[in-house]
This record gives sequence, C-alpha cells and structure tokens, in this order.
Amino acid sequence: MKPISLLFCLMLEASFSLAQQSPFYLVLTNGQQINYLNYTIKGKKVVVKQTGYRGKKEVWLSRVVGYYSRDENIMYYKVPGNRSFLPRLADGKIVLYAKTELGDLTTDAFGHLSRNPTVNLYVLKKGKLQKVFDGRAFRKKSNLSTLKVLFAGQPEVINMINTAGSIDQKTVVEAVKRYNYLSHKPPVLPENYSQGAIVFYRDRKKKKTKISLHIGHDKVIDLPAKSYQTIRVPAKYFTAICLKTETMERCNTYKATPHFTKYYKVTVNKEGEIDRISNISKKIARYDIAQINK
Repeated sequence: MKPISLLFCLMLEASFSLAQQSPFYLVLTNGQQINYLNYTIKGKKVVVKQTGYRGKKEVWLSRVVGYYSRDENIMYYKVPGNRSFLPRLADGKIVLYAKTELGDLTTDAFGHLSRNPTVNLYVLKKGKLQKVFDGRAFRKKSNLSTLKVLFAGQPEVINMINTAGSIDQKTVVEAVKRYNYLSHKPPVLPENYSQGAIVFYRDRKKKKTKISLHIGHDKVIDLPAKSYQTIRVPAKYFTAICLKTETMERCNTYKATPHFTKYYKVTVNKEGEIDRISNISKKIARYDIAQINK
C-alpha cells in the first residue's frame, strides 16, 4: 500500500502545482475560485477545462461574477444581460467597459484588405451595452454629444470634455473617473463586511514630488518616491481616493475585492505632476516592489 499512497500523494502535489500555475480562474458569487485553462459558454452554463484534471467542469452562468487573469492582474466581469466578459476601465455610478472590435475595412499600399482592431468604450444602460466612445472617431460630434448626455448634472466634467484637445480613450476614462468621484456618496456599511487590499506604489526615486493618498474624508497617507502603501478598504463597496500633489489632484472611486490584491503604479512626469495611475499585473508589481525594498 505504501507505493500506492506515495503515488497518490505525488499526483496530488502535481495537480496542486499545476493549479497554482493556472493563468485564469473563475470567480463565483459565493467567492469560490475555479482554476482553468480555457472556457466556452454553452447555453446557460460556462464550461471550463481545468488545470491538472481530466475532463471539463460546468458552472451555471448565473453563479459567475467573472474571471481573473493572473498575468494581467485584471478581472473580466460578466456583463449583465450579455454573454461576454469585459474589463472595467472605470467603476462607480458609471461602469465603463472596454471592448476590442474590428474597425472599418481598409486597403494597404499593396492592395490587401484588412480590418484593424479598435477599442470602443461602453456603459450599461437598461440592461444593454451602449457605446459612448468610438475608437475610430476622435473629436467627432457623435462622441461629444453622447458624452455630454452621459455627464449631465456635472458641469465640471462636461467642461473637461469641451476643453480637451482631443477626445481619446484616456480623456474619456479620466472624465468618467472624475464623474464617479464627484457623484460618490459614502455607503452605509453592515456590521460584518469583508475587506480587500489596494496597493499604490512609486518606483522612481529621482522624482521628488510629494504625493499624498486621501482615503475617504478623514485618512491621509504619504506616498514618497520609491515607496508603496497597502490600504485595506471595504470590499464590494466604492471608496473615494485622491492622489494629491501641491498643485493638482487625481481622484477616483476604487472597489477592492476579497479575491485578489489590486496594484496601481503612480507615474510622475518631467514637470513633477502625476501623469498616470496604472493598474499593473501582480507579477510586474511584485518585481517593482522587491526593487523598492532593496
């Protein structure tokens, strides 16, 4: 019996090792995570090929929140009323989805026909995805008029759009984030609520710009050059967070999750201002933080 027990243990160890290396996992409504290699949607079920196991596993689509990509550190959420999973570029009162689609048919210098991919932005309205930004149409009137309707009631955000040099994806994302921040109202939390971790970090020591994190209305944490801060906030609820310098602020609503840590890299430009706050993959973020700790 000993050889059998040893073989069984080795199989379990190999299975566990492969599961750990799985590039994706489904997140279910009860918090369960299912490692897998690929999936297909058949009817009302998601069929996944699991890592380290033979055969496939079926899960009711109604039980799936989305799937998480370990390499990208991005959650792809199930779109309500839609049979697809899309990343969210902004989350709050307005949920902004990104969808890569084929663009117009074009002809290259050799006469070959092709369709270049373009990233379009969508919001969910009355259970359906509504396009609010066409990636092919910078500054077109259709984009401008759609966005003005979307941001009605927030003149500051409409002014951001009107005065922008061009209406590109970055401009729209920042406008939605500002709208969500201005529209945010602190939630009434239950007695027992789960928490999630969000990490903000800077990896360039030469940029001496002073940056502070303002969490909600009463907590302030410094974020010096070449440092990181881990904050724990209520999961499944939005938290208003501002990153401020002496001359500017970048504000947004962030939602932590109990399923994984979110990493954001803060980049400062030559003028000493916050250039971008980027959602970074866990692999890259952990390497950067290891360099910070040296």
